Amino acid sequence: MSAAGTPTSPAVSELTIAALNDGFPIKATLFAPSPSGAAGPAVLVSAATGVPRTFYAAFAQYLAERHGCAVLTYDYRGHGDSLPAAVGTQHPLSRLQHIHIHKEWAQNDQAAAVKHLHESFPGRPVVLVGQSVGCHIAPLNPLRHLVSRYVFISANNAYWGYSTSRLLTYSFPWLVETTSVVVAPWRPADRYFPARRFGLCDDLPLGIARDWAKWTRYPEYCTVEPDVKELYARFDPGQGNAIAIGFTDDDFCAGRVAFDSWLRLVPRMQAPLIYLHPQQVGLKDVGHMGFFKKCCQEGAWEPVAQFIVAGVEPRFSSVPAGQPSEKARAKL
Repeated sequence: MSAAGTPTSPAVSELTIAALNDGFPIKATLFAPSPSGAAGPAVLVSAATGVPRTFYAAFAQYLAERHGCAVLTYDYRGHGDSLPAAVGTQHPLSRLQHIHIHKEWAQNDQAAAVKHLHESFPGRPVVLVGQSVGCHIAPLNPLRHLVSRYVFISANNAYWGYSTSRLLTYSFPWLVETTSVVVAPWRPADRYFPARRFGLCDDLPLGIARDWAKWTRYPEYCTVEPDVKELYARFDPGQGNAIAIGFTDDDFCAGRVAFDSWLRLVPRMQAPLIYLHPQQVGLKDVGHMGFFKKCCQEGAWEPVAQFIVAGVEPRFSSVPAGQPSEKARAKL
């Protein structure tokens, strides 16, 4: 935003960031605010599983334009544009079939994005806004000490017993193993999980899908991995430096227990759960993915921006049942 208070479009640039430890090329987009306005924090948006960084562009542009934030979106390896070069007829994802959520995505990719923001915008606090797995890996990030505040959106424990589709979630490990063979029955080295066929998300590297599937079998979710449990036990961003937001109509979660149980896995973190009905942000539905859609700008983005910029816990208003505001309705 300019000094006069008029929103100014950010400068948008496409980047390639070398992942920590192994240098894998991570594709990212930087939304840089106008230099004439007030300088907000540097914000990293860490995506949900199988969701490309382009999905978060409207939210990133809003923070840069309205609040002077420098915002970085990125694709984990095997995600969006962060793919290895094709070799012959081999599917690019099959070259990444042995990577893991809690290793490469957390320790290499998210860490590299934090490092890039910290070094590119010295003096600005770094705020991490995660969605789903982008939240789950935040306590595992070896550069988490560089992050000042956290916003956890849709950070649920995906244990099958907390799911709205219990049978499907319980059978998820079987689905991953059988369908990853079907995509390339004559080429066992050319395997990946075709998640798009089931309307789950974009296709995934096999190791990523296996992690997700394995963890859904346990109430402890990802903390069944000893290294994850240890890092979760130590994670402490400090009082007032983290919030979690979930919605009552989250299509992956059978109630608040899915969110509360994930927060309990991180015992030292003092993050209040703000559990919202869609009507509190002026909408009829939000679900697991809806927070980052433009229709949430009026009722959800602005309150959350106050926490991102100044650490002020967001407050949400209520609207009559089934009556989203005119501005919100126009953006649907």
